[in-house]
Amino acid sequence: MNKTYRELLLVLLFGLVLLVFGGLGRSTKAESALSESYFPVVFVSGPTATPTLVPTNTPTNTPLPTSTPTVTLTPLPTNTPIITLTPTITLTPTITNTPLPTNTPILTNTPLPTATNTPMPEIVNIQPNHTAYMAGDYLWIVGEVYNGTSNYLRFVEINVNIFNASGQLISTDSGYVSVDSLAPWTKGCFRIFVLSPGNWSSYAFDSLDYRSDAPLPPKLTIYGDSGTLDSNDWYTIIGFMRNDDSVLIDFAEAIATLYNAQGKVVECDYGYPSDYSLDPGQASSFKIWSFLRDSYADVTNYKLQADGY
Repeated sequence: MNKTYRELLLVLLFGLVLLVFGGLGRSTKAESALSESYFPVVFVSGPTATPTLVPTNTPTNTPLPTSTPTVTLTPLPTNTPIITLTPTITLTPTITNTPLPTNTPILTNTPLPTATNTPMPEIVNIQPNHTAYMAGDYLWIVGEVYNGTSNYLRFVEINVNIFNASGQLISTDSGYVSVDSLAPWTKGCFRIFVLSPGNWSSYAFDSLDYRSDAPLPPKLTIYGDSGTLDSNDWYTIIGFMRNDDSVLIDFAEAIATLYNAQGKVVECDYGYPSDYSLDPGQASSFKIWSFLRDSYADVTNYKLQADGY
């Protein structure tokens, strides 16, 4: 127990003793006077134990410390900014005064330009894959004509001029495309023979002549065909031809265009079915036998066309 509490306890004990002993020898008047006084006056009579007064530390006007904590000024770190409630930067872009496009029309259902059927240029020409060969006393010139029109052509005539080494014209002749009716966007072969051209050196084609009023060709179908090179280096094509039309075909014909590995025309030939006349639905075998050239060993493929009337 600390010193202050001991002193306080002694004072209280001393006051209690005075109160007990002083009340026994006091009169009612004294009690009344005591009750009317603001502060009790204790009269000690007779020999009493006089307590030794222990001097106490007279309190000064120094107030007791309050609950206010001592504030120490801890300096902030140098150059360390005080953290403020700066909002976190978000990805919200700053709205600028970007003006909307002016006079921009709202998109409407504007139809796309209507595709027009631009016609292909209509041409009829001799293809550059023609060749020539000598057989006996004749110069044979073979090639193809392309019908680049929308019409069926007939009487397609090819004119050719023959020149010697000096460029002098020494002969001229003509021939026809083998099919009587050349269909649109197709090719037909031709073979022209020139008798005794002498010391010919070159040839050149002249203009083409044709008519654009050909009738539709008959509906003839070729099937089951094959081509072979025999021991004489001649080329033979065999197959079947059927009349798929509704009328009689009096004169049917199979036409063959033979090509080498470079796509050059090396022969234009023809053959007939065993029965020249074919009733509707009737079929007959045919053979095309090519033997004018010295050799057909360079033939790699062929094309067949059917014709008749």
